[in-house]
Amino acid sequence: MSTLMVLILCVCVFGVINLVSASEQVLGDANGDGAVSISDVVALKKHLAGMDVDIDLNACEVTADRVVDIKDAVLLSKKLAGMDVVLSGGVCDSTVVEDETEVETGTANNVIVQFEVSNSWTEDGKSCVQYGVIITNNSDSNIGSWVIKVPLADGMTVADKWCCKAETDEEYLIIRPESYNGAIATGSSVNNIGIVIHTNQVHTITTYIIEIDGEEHTGQNPAPGGSEGETEGETGGNAGEDDDDNSGSSDYTPATPPEAYGGLHVVGTKLVDSKGNEIQLKGPSTHGLSWFPQYVNYEGFKTFRDDWGANVIRLAMYPKEYNGYLAGGNQTELKKLIDNGVNYATQLGMYVIIDWHVLTYNPNETKDGAIAFFDEMAKKYADNPNVIYEICNEPVGAVWSTQIKPYAESVISTIRKYDDDALIIVGTNTWSQDVHEVVGNKIDDHNVIYTLHFYAATHKDDLRNRMKQALDAGVPIFVSECSICDASGNGGIDYDSANAWIKLMDEYGVSYVAWNISNKDETSAFFKTNVSKVSGWNPDTDLTDTGKWWRKIFRGEY
Repeated sequence: MSTLMVLILCVCVFGVINLVSASEQVLGDANGDGAVSISDVVALKKHLAGMDVDIDLNACEVTADRVVDIKDAVLLSKKLAGMDVVLSGGVCDSTVVEDETEVETGTANNVIVQFEVSNSWTEDGKSCVQYGVIITNNSDSNIGSWVIKVPLADGMTVADKWCCKAETDEEYLIIRPESYNGAIATGSSVNNIGIVIHTNQVHTITTYIIEIDGEEHTGQNPAPGGSEGETEGETGGNAGEDDDDNSGSSDYTPATPPEAYGGLHVVGTKLVDSKGNEIQLKGPSTHGLSWFPQYVNYEGFKTFRDDWGANVIRLAMYPKEYNGYLAGGNQTELKKLIDNGVNYATQLGMYVIIDWHVLTYNPNETKDGAIAFFDEMAKKYADNPNVIYEICNEPVGAVWSTQIKPYAESVISTIRKYDDDALIIVGTNTWSQDVHEVVGNKIDDHNVIYTLHFYAATHKDDLRNRMKQALDAGVPIFVSECSICDASGNGGIDYDSANAWIKLMDEYGVSYVAWNISNKDETSAFFKTNVSKVSGWNPDTDLTDTGKWWRKIFRGEY
């Protein structure tokens, strides 16, 4: 045998020995704990980003090219996602950090993508998961366009999507923006995206690739409540668990989430939680969802919870007005707004009211539409103890005993087909002021509460006395809409009357919701007309006098 052949044989044998030795380390086990998990992908990506992380490079080399680079991280992610891929290699000659898919410490690490699970179920043998997708640009540069790629899991398909384009190819689930949400300014978020994914086995999205203006970067989906992942600023925890305190007050405590309360029930004239403790809900109402959809977003709801102290959000669905649910509005998109609102509130530990916003007419005019609507809503949210149904906002010209009450009984029976325990709010005549008509004539249902609305500059002692008399007669009341101006939603503010209302509601433990979340040019709007923010509002510069007042009230600063 020639000297050259001996050398070649020795090299080959040495290589095999190296491979066998390396195989004693589990391929993909970057952190050396004996198991392959998402923490290994995180450790590898930190190493590739130039961070000082102690990892086993031979275990990380899973593509058999003798180089540890981003391709190893992607292949390992696919393996963890359940894809049919093979890890091989185990010998590393070098590490490549600076290549076409470099994981940078600049823009890449400051653009956060969050896949937040808002619902999951099994259907026809498939695992089904609904995600809300939030993209936050914390970099110092505006984003012109983006594309998200998620490694495919076994049998992964897109069952539904909204506010995005989503499809799968042979390797990835690919999410692209619509024309209106591709650009993301510095410090801003896109947070109205949703997708429903079906897979053959239970699967949760853990890793992704985001293409930002043509450049690809990898990322780790933050785990709810925090993880050892590399991305900071995750959201979606319970009230009071956030790292950042936006309240501006060190002794301020956000509202307790419904996980602690459970479903709410009427006992006498009080609302009580699942343990029988009295509870008072306080929070804001959206304006019409057709007209101000932008305010239904996770960060906005989070601001109301953490900075304003709200524990409930009301979603106002107009049936008959322009672009209303029964008046030419896109019902699919409107229901998606409701679904997003319910999901955001649920993730944030808040109660949420689905409001059929009857306004100045007999509710029987929309009875068929209401029954169909609440049939769908109650079926969908039967397992959500934080969902409250308001079935007729402000009837006018309708007699309680012969028109409103029979209407309510029909809609309530529809809801009760799916949910025996949901709290249901029923409006009263004359813009929900005639609550006295319910005395001695309540609906035969164990969990119904009745509506009274006030606008402080119009409604004063007479209506306050009416509410007090009804409560004293055993009628439970929920003030599901109110403001501090006159009944038009505009005009001057009457602080004295508003304070008298708050004092009376607190005395009786009556829950209340304030009108309205918008920048509309009217007194009752919370935000100034020139403010386009949909979250994180500055209380000194962004809020109207009405917004400032309600923020202090919700926070208990009175």
